[in-house]
Amino acid sequence: MPFKSIFPSIPIETEPYGKRILESFLKNPTKKAFIHAQNPNKLITYQKLYDETLLVAAFLEKHGFGHKDIALLFLPNSWEFVEILTAVCLRGGAFSAICVIRDIGK
Repeated sequence: MPFKSIFPSIPIETEPYGKRILESFLKNPTKKAFIHAQNPNKLITYQKLYDETLLVAAFLEKHGFGHKDIALLFLPNSWEFVEILTAVCLRGGAFSAICVIRDIGK
């Protein structure tokens, strides 16, 4: 028997996920995007996050990474994680991640 949800339909995405995330970085370019927990003076703004994401995307493009490729991220939670994740999405790839800190000992 078919099931009909009581919730409204979710609109179909019309643009790449990476592009949408990247554009959101520029809404507040001078605002702090991330602050290092152990050192609050170490931070990154949305503009810097945007710029570094494009650098990673250019690196991936130069090395032939694109649609249907998969990147495995093995690193602790950090803003570099966000840069790589967004760059992979911009190139049309997929990613799988392992959080180094959380998964130690498993």
